[in-house]
Amino acid sequence: MCDDVVRGRTSALAALLRGAATVEGDPELMVLAQRLFPRRRAG
Repeated sequence: MCDDVVRGRTSALAALLRGAATVEGDPELMVLAQRLFPRRRAG
């Protein structure tokens, strides 16, 4: 799961909503940290 987020294959927020990931602490930090990882490009 972590590799997929780091490589841009999935969104950390999407994984959280699917129940594939959990957050300990402040979930806002996860959303902010997601900006550090690449995004999957459309097409």
